[in-house]
Amino acid sequence: MKKILSLGLTVVLGVSLLASCEGIDSTPLEGVESSAVATEESGVDVSDTATQIEETKVVNPNNLPVYEAPEVITPTSCLEGIELDDETMSELLDTEMYPFRTSYGFGFDSPYTTEYVTSFINEKYGTSYEVVNIDDVNFYNTNHYHIAPELFDADAVNRLIWFSYYSGSLDCDFDCFMVNRAIMLSLGLVPMVDEIPYEYIAKYAPITDVTLDELHSMIDDYLHNGGRGLTEDELTLVEILKYNISFHDILNWRYDIPLGRRTDGTICMLLTPNLNRYQGVIDGCASLGVDLNTEMEYYAPKDVEVRVIIPDTPEYFEEVYGRTYESVLEEYGLPLNPEI
Repeated sequence: MKKILSLGLTVVLGVSLLASCEGIDSTPLEGVESSAVATEESGVDVSDTATQIEETKVVNPNNLPVYEAPEVITPTSCLEGIELDDETMSELLDTEMYPFRTSYGFGFDSPYTTEYVTSFINEKYGTSYEVVNIDDVNFYNTNHYHIAPELFDADAVNRLIWFSYYSGSLDCDFDCFMVNRAIMLSLGLVPMVDEIPYEYIAKYAPITDVTLDELHSMIDDYLHNGGRGLTEDELTLVEILKYNISFHDILNWRYDIPLGRRTDGTICMLLTPNLNRYQGVIDGCASLGVDLNTEMEYYAPKDVEVRVIIPDTPEYFEEVYGRTYESVLEEYGLPLNPEI
């Protein structure tokens, strides 16, 4: 009988403690004094324990916005009965075959990519798909696993440095992605989190009907000759594309960050800001003169404060570049309120 009574009192004590810690309005059972039970069973006063927990658990002390990770979807592949293993992905992304160098300046949704992927799949498997896009091969989540990093030392790690150092030193009016960020601001996109989508480029860039060889020549002239051999339209095209080229290189190859999809179709980093790689993007860009708009937010799962990259605002843009984003878009003949 004593054992049963003792067990019952212990259960009551546990419920009372839980209620106190969680702020639940709990009334002790009739005829049982919880504080007396606590003292008798464990020698710990319940009210003191609750106060101590409340004092040591400081949650979001600065009342910061709570970080919410962007929703990411995994598209359903149109490929039926085809398993793309590591060997196949390596073959798909072979540096001698895949037009990786500059084609993704148009965005990974561009015909340059989809036409290549469709051709590769149909030839390898004897299929007759009309269109196989990047989502169908789960490209964003796998590409950095399948290519040896040393193959990209010249192109990938240095691509952003090329755009920042060589073009700047050759007086080709490098602007730390001023045009690109004006475009992204007009679209509500986040620098170094989103890419400029192909739909925008196809609709508003002055020229898009170029071969890959022609595009490579434009990029090389821009980087090594200050764009002196380019027409005004070609120079504008390169200015628009250079962000996407650097964006994918710096994320995939320098920081080894996989990319995914939001539900609205834009690309995003599959990272949470509490990870060092996310913070490395912020610091790495700053070291190259590309200051990103950030704010402190509260990351609830780990009870820490983190920097989060947010969209530029008109005020922040003007602070960084010394002019309004509207004036930049107007200079390049780009829309203030684009529709895509």
